[in-house]
Amino acid sequence: MSEPVGRSVSIVRVNVLWFAELADRMNERETVIELPEGVAVRDLRDRVGDQFGHIADLLDRCMVAINGEYAGPERVLKSGDQVAFIPPVSGG
Repeated sequence: MSEPVGRSVSIVRVNVLWFAELADRMNERETVIELPEGVAVRDLRDRVGDQFGHIADLLDRCMVAINGEYAGPERVLKSGDQVAFIPPVSGG
């Protein structure tokens, strides 16, 4: 019996929370997204922009929080993380 060629890729499943205008455009408050292991916030942002083009224009202006703490673009995601995209909010 021969060994399989290549390496299996582990999947990271994150729960993405949408707020304000993002939630309105998505017509939901959360989405589960599966990504290959080792991806960072910047990779998730790119994937979301590609997958959900109707919110892509807002993503660059959003803050990102992982499990309730703000995170930079280099932060690596783990399975089960709760990722919030928080758009700027203006008031008057």
